[in-house]
Amino acid sequence: MKRFLRIAIFLAIVTLVCSCQNRHVPQNQEKVSRETYQKILRICPTAVRKVLLVYYFDGDCAICLGKASYIEKYANTRGLTPVFIAKTLNPAEFQYNLKKLNVLACVHIEENHEFENKIFFMKVMKIDVGRNVRNYDDEIQN
Repeated sequence: MKRFLRIAIFLAIVTLVCSCQNRHVPQNQEKVSRETYQKILRICPTAVRKVLLVYYFDGDCAICLGKASYIEKYANTRGLTPVFIAKTLNPAEFQYNLKKLNVLACVHIEENHEFENKIFFMKVMKIDVGRNVRNYDDEIQN
């Protein structure tokens, strides 16, 4: 019985030590697929070999349009390339609103759900040249 108790305590300690050490090991970063990355680069051909801030959003949402305008200014001051992908029911009004907000970034109006379930919706993502994806919403809001 004592031997069983010692083994149990030993295993508990080993498990704790291993789990604490694993917290400091960087997690595998999520990557966007090669196809999706190429589609994004076709939206903005000048973005090749640059770090992108991709925002996939509802183009009919006024707050989302305001966020896109802010993201563009944020990205430009930090040497990042903003790319906007919008779902909209009214492309003409969407384009008009972008013009009013003076948004000059690369913009794509999604037609056939080509980015759905491939990149995050309503999130700002930082995508580097290695196709690593990081949620960048917190950095944008601070």
